[in-house]
Amino acid sequence: MSLTRKRYSYVDFTSAEQVPLFAKTTHAIATPANTQQDYFRVDGNYFEIIQNGQNDVIPDFPRTISGWKLPLDQATDGIEITQGIVAGVATPMKFVTGTDAFFIKVKFEITTLANLAHFGVGFRELAAYEATLTTAANAITLYDEKVMMKTVVTSGNVSSTTSVGGTDVSTVATGTPIVSGTPVTWEVRVSAARVCTFYVDGTADVLLNAGTANTLATGKTLIPSISACGNATGASSIELVTYECGLL
Repeated sequence: MSLTRKRYSYVDFTSAEQVPLFAKTTHAIATPANTQQDYFRVDGNYFEIIQNGQNDVIPDFPRTISGWKLPLDQATDGIEITQGIVAGVATPMKFVTGTDAFFIKVKFEITTLANLAHFGVGFRELAAYEATLTTAANAITLYDEKVMMKTVVTSGNVSSTTSVGGTDVSTVATGTPIVSGTPVTWEVRVSAARVCTFYVDGTADVLLNAGTANTLATGKTLIPSISACGNATGASSIELVTYECGLL
């Protein structure tokens, strides 16, 4: 019997039991430490998280009525949550451009826009973690191959960024900015022809999908990524409601 797992994950953070984070190197309960890589499992799905800066609210995701709050403190720290970065069938969430058709869909809520500098959802190249994802500007330029939807949280403005060979192209969305306390669902799809399309609350965004650089390079292995960073204004206020990712 094959042990290869289906490349699909779904988590409803409003009902999922809260879990601790563990440090990858020691498997002990995670501690606040700059560049420390941690992991957790929820509903049978394996995730990793890197602390970019010392996130003093770790070792877990605070639970709220809306879902799980990202573990970011009041400093200008950042985090990146991924799947698929570890080799082997334990984390099969890897996708090859030009071969696979795949998607990521995340429902989230930001309760206080002013507290965060960046939030992004999408895919990036299979590579070692970048340890400087602590500003909105770095979130755009890090990783040479990627596609993501993002917001500069203080304004709520939504845009996309695609990167091919280190060239980053950003496009402003058609829809209105996100607002504090209102859940929204972002979805990024990548076709087998490497074309990226973007959806907000299930509706295709006209301007994002008309972007001039929405075709990724071929033969690149990408993994799902959620990134965020603070701006030293206040405590974390980004809450994950649902997460879904897999083959189309």
